[in-house]
Amino acid sequence: MSVLAPQTEPPGYLDLRAVGAMNVGNVLHGLGVIPEHSVATYVFSGDDGRDFSIEVRALPQEELARTDWVSIATQKPLREQNSEDALWFTYVADAQAVYCNFRSYADLGRHAKDLMKFVQERAASKLVIDMRENGGGDYKVGLNDLVQPIRNNPRINQKGHLFVLIGAGTLSAAMNNATHFRAQTAAILVGEPCGARPNGYQESREMRLPNSHLTVSYSVAYYTFVEGGENLVRPDQAIKPTWQDARTGKDPVLAWALKYGSE
Repeated sequence: MSVLAPQTEPPGYLDLRAVGAMNVGNVLHGLGVIPEHSVATYVFSGDDGRDFSIEVRALPQEELARTDWVSIATQKPLREQNSEDALWFTYVADAQAVYCNFRSYADLGRHAKDLMKFVQERAASKLVIDMRENGGGDYKVGLNDLVQPIRNNPRINQKGHLFVLIGAGTLSAAMNNATHFRAQTAAILVGEPCGARPNGYQESREMRLPNSHLTVSYSVAYYTFVEGGENLVRPDQAIKPTWQDARTGKDPVLAWALKYGSE
């Protein structure tokens, strides 16, 4: 199903798109994976190593929106909390750190000011910016309202005090701002490679084809955010979470950042 994604994007993004399409009946049917679009049989491997299958029937979109999802984790990690918030933060006392989950650019100016005020009030020695689920927005807003204020904070902008968590879900403007954190601050990038390439076409626009009435998305500007080297944003510290981590609610990426310098 990765064929549905642009093949010029990093492998992590292709995997992300494939996983996102695995529960869409029309996609599975169109690719010839299932004979009809409303019923699919999934085969899983249990923790005991044995395979088992489940037949799943499609739900109407309105019913799906009302569905209450159950987490597989025995305890919900910080990255999954307050999932509706564009940006939220909390204090992790054991590490004297502020954890900030930056998911969206909505009203970032106000949220970023609140974050910096909270960091100062707590006299935090560490700041962790989690951008693993940020699909993008306006990178100039992120640069002006978040990256630069952190850069100008001498208490936080030191190696071992500032961390940016990235992954396949760090896309578009979020990927751009990750490169800004690397170039303009002392941030250590932790996690997996970003799902978008730093040099390429962006600024998406849409048009409607006159005969088929299909909507086509296209880009209108080419950006270069990394000069030289490979066209990929890799973390300084690579950490790939496992199924066991997901099942138990552990977040080894965040854990590494919080423990950095304590041993």
